[in-house]
Amino acid sequence: MRVIILLSFFLLISEIVFPQASSRWKRMRYEVYFGAGATNFLGELGGANREGTNFLRDLEFSMTRAVFSL
Repeated sequence: MRVIILLSFFLLISEIVFPQASSRWKRMRYEVYFGAGATNFLGELGGANREGTNFLRDLEFSMTRAVFSL
């Protein structure tokens, strides 16, 4: 219950603090996002030599590739 009250409080405060966000968007219409991470495929059989292993044992680290976004 306490978490719900705190979450509601912070959501309402953000609306009070930034009420002109929609009008600001009309004046400044550009955004830039950057991101970096990793990608890996975890199929049905996984990457380990055994079937039915879980989590990190199932990943094939040699197949991991870097991902960048702009």
